[in-house]
Amino acid sequence: MKTLNDLTTFASDYYFEPKPKNFVTKAFEKLEMVKHNAGKLGVAITTEEIDENTTEYHLVLMLGTRPIAEILTHERSTFELEPDYEKSEKLNEIFSKASKLEKRRSEEEFDFHNSKVERFINKEVDSLLEDYQQKLKKEG
Repeated sequence: MKTLNDLTTFASDYYFEPKPKNFVTKAFEKLEMVKHNAGKLGVAITTEEIDENTTEYHLVLMLGTRPIAEILTHERSTFELEPDYEKSEKLNEIFSKASKLEKRRSEEEFDFHNSKVERFINKEVDSLLEDYQQKLKKEG
């Protein structure tokens, strides 16, 4: 993700075809899956071949056999990332409201769309982004 607008787009440097769900919807669904299936949480070691002489190892948070998030290194989480707490708080409020609309619980159920939830999230995130863009224009 490069910009806030990437939250609600389907474009990705990692996929040659559009993804069926946007990034913010996937994040919401993963959070919901964890909330309702916490007993299935685990960790897996994954490898990434950088070149013929270099292999990197990563830790991935798993829900059953489904990888759901990469675990950040101490250096990355402490020194490279600075959370935007104001935007994060608003996004968590959106997710909390969306959670009340969500009926899916199992991993398998999240393989399918909940159009009502997806529309709600997209509308709210788009509104949030518009508010920030207007705020930036006023400040600039």
